[in-house]
Amino acid sequence: MMKKKILILYLILVLSLLLERLKAQAILELPSIGCGRLLNVNQFGADRGADGTILNPGICLGRIGRVAENPSRMVDTNINSYGRLYIGVGAAINCRMFLAAYRNDGIKFSANKPIYIDIEAQGFNFNSTIDNVNVLFYNGSNFVSRQSLGGKFFIDFGGNAARKLVKFIPPAQWDRIEIETKELAGIGFTFSEIKVYNIFSEFYRLQNLNFNLQPSDKTILEGASTNMQTSIVSGNGIPSGITYQWQVNIGNGWINLSNNSVYAGVNTENLQINNAPGSIDLNKYRLTAQSQFGTCRFSGISDEAILRVNYVLGGQIGSDQSFCTGSINNPAAFVEIASAMGSGNLSYQWESSFDNINFTNISGADTATYDVPSGISQTTYYRRKVTSTLNAATTSAYSNVITVSVLKCYLECIISNQMNTMFLK
Repeated sequence: MMKKKILILYLILVLSLLLERLKAQAILELPSIGCGRLLNVNQFGADRGADGTILNPGICLGRIGRVAENPSRMVDTNINSYGRLYIGVGAAINCRMFLAAYRNDGIKFSANKPIYIDIEAQGFNFNSTIDNVNVLFYNGSNFVSRQSLGGKFFIDFGGNAARKLVKFIPPAQWDRIEIETKELAGIGFTFSEIKVYNIFSEFYRLQNLNFNLQPSDKTILEGASTNMQTSIVSGNGIPSGITYQWQVNIGNGWINLSNNSVYAGVNTENLQINNAPGSIDLNKYRLTAQSQFGTCRFSGISDEAILRVNYVLGGQIGSDQSFCTGSINNPAAFVEIASAMGSGNLSYQWESSFDNINFTNISGADTATYDVPSGISQTTYYRRKVTSTLNAATTSAYSNVITVSVLKCYLECIISNQMNTMFLK
């Protein structure tokens, strides 16, 4: 029974520690500003300065009503609760008060990684040289850095000009942070109080994801491959874990692409287009990018890029014709039965052949139709070559082949046989 109670108490302790750790690592949203992860600390401290006694006064004795309280609220999940430093009234020399948050388990915070403090200084002149507010970093008992709030404004909180999000960069690893007020000499009326609402180990301001490389228009031949390339500006101001989705617009709005035989890398910064069919000519492409940190969403959309696929269809011409040997052979003009089609500017070249294998260009025959001159004396084959030219890219296709046959007719054979018979007699 005793062991069971001990086990239950142990589990409760572990659970409470875990909850405290999760709480310390919570991500909070500052409305209209952005989202940040609370600094993960496990200890807190506050000091309002030494009073001493009348016979042996401390350096802060002359300050009446001084307060240094609630340091744990600097990392709780209520964005509007705060740790408080109230300077009081009266005179003091070198009076130091502070709020502290730290770890005592050997875990260190990284050097040169920004820390963000959500702070309000009511009635305080940040550029004062007599009274000042500083942020101090320690590594154990070793002093690391003291940085003044002056000149470090990061984000204003809308119309409440007193509240700021301030960015600090510790130059070495550390495990303790203090927010202090310290006077070389002061009479207590320079500011009324300091409120520290939140300390974040990382913070991302609401913003669009920006591209430093945009996709560009491309022209390729049908069956060729190409890609659309982009790049997003990255850095401390952008949360990691960006997801990508390429989209296509074929004339009726944007839709998401999926990987298939034509498209690859639809969820990366670079879209690969393989063995492009003519049907995707004039498609528009763009990349959408998204990231999320806590409840804050970050997004961006690239420029549009147009893909031109140069394709051509040779069409169909007609029609086959036949003539008798020795007659006046004047074939009818060749016409289009099905027009040639292509994505570029079309040009034509008619060709002829006597064996339907080796074709040669016909001089001057460069229109969609062709009228064969009269006087054909042997069977001849004709076809039309169609060339599409688009942005300096060219591709060609051929029509069907039509035949103009020159035959020995039956009547001619009879006449020829009779003449041969007469000569034989």
